[in-house]
Amino acid sequence: MSKEDPTETKKLILRGRLSADQQNRLRSLHDMPYRPSEIAEELDINVRQFYRVYKHLGYPHHKDSNGKIWINGHEFCEWYLSVYKKVKPDKDEAVCLTCQKAVKIVDPKQEEKNGLVYLLCHCPHCNRCISHIVTDHKPNYINLNDQLR
Repeated sequence: MSKEDPTETKKLILRGRLSADQQNRLRSLHDMPYRPSEIAEELDINVRQFYRVYKHLGYPHHKDSNGKIWINGHEFCEWYLSVYKKVKPDKDEAVCLTCQKAVKIVDPKQEEKNGLVYLLCHCPHCNRCISHIVTDHKPNYINLNDQLR
């Protein structure tokens, strides 16, 4: 893979993305050296992800005199959060889950389901259907405990 090819880098970034649960576990790593297999076990990912994805993206690590890779937990967490920044769209944008980009809402269709109003549009890059929540006026249900008192 050439480092100059931005499409390959984008594909790698998408392949290395962690779920919300895995990101929470990532934040619990200590300021100490870990082996890639230990972090992989902690995050519940395959250890090959370090060599196939994170290595090419430049994750922080060092090798000891035996050639074994060591990763500081805090440094890896900071690196991951800087590479995988949270996308915050503007009011006239929606986030494409395939491209991981905020895209402008063009030709939206308004839908409503159970009091939830949202817009549907398509990503101009990959043509995926994107939803953008407009209002959340779900009906308020009476708490049965309050009603029994």
